[in-house]
Amino acid sequence: MDKEFERIKQQKLTQINNILQSKFGKTIDFLSLYSVGEYRETDYNYRIRNEKAFFQVSYNEVPYLGAISMSNCEGLNAEDLSGINELINLMMGPVLYEQYLKNKGESLTHELMNEQNQKVESIFTQSINSESSEGSILQPIAQQIHFNSINASRSLKAALDLHHLLEFGSFLRFEGLQGSLMRAQELLEMGRMTLFVSEIKDLNLNHVDLLVDYSNLVKKFDYKDIPLLITASQFSKEDLFSQSQLSESQLNILLQFEIHLDRLSTTPYLFKESLELLLIK
Repeated sequence: MDKEFERIKQQKLTQINNILQSKFGKTIDFLSLYSVGEYRETDYNYRIRNEKAFFQVSYNEVPYLGAISMSNCEGLNAEDLSGINELINLMMGPVLYEQYLKNKGESLTHELMNEQNQKVESIFTQSINSESSEGSILQPIAQQIHFNSINASRSLKAALDLHHLLEFGSFLRFEGLQGSLMRAQELLEMGRMTLFVSEIKDLNLNHVDLLVDYSNLVKKFDYKDIPLLITASQFSKEDLFSQSQLSESQLNILLQFEIHLDRLSTTPYLFKESLELLLIK
């Protein structure tokens, strides 16, 4: 088996286990295709058998790439298991999919990277370019960016466009992850990905503190190795201060790099080009 694949796979398993251990006191193991046996099915996301949980890893319409097992799922409810399944697919799906394509003698293409899954609860993308060098990796001008627009879907489109331009590994809505994270350090451990907050006005104080801590923490790290945090709101800074729980100091941190999307062109390709000029080094 490819040594680099094994290294990345183990790295992702460790990251997932750190999160699961912190949140649930549980850990998972990877089942090779040869070990899955009767659990190799295509009609389930996870299943329980003899107090063990089995999670199916799928990505980009490939229904079965592998399986993850949890030896003891006692005390976890359906919501917990669904959240764990989403986290596993988010972090492990692109890794297994890349290996799947290598085994077929194929490679990911730029066209695949530009496909958008409008469900956006967990959007996976992976970019492989054998000719790319370390120096050619695109980087955002800041690691925490805020979009303001009266149209929430415009902010989402901008976040997806920027994500694809940067060729980040995965895109995740914060709303789908907030129950799984405890500390800013755990966000850092998720690697080169995009984390999107659709409306900061709706965040509770704990989540605001988490994102502020993360924004302060990322200043110490290389941008290419950690998540890009994109927040959004339909409200101005003044309205957020008067109508939400965010303090002025918190707003100054989260909105320190703010883009007013409604001032940009509505023509799709010009809109995307504007984002590239404004937000990519």
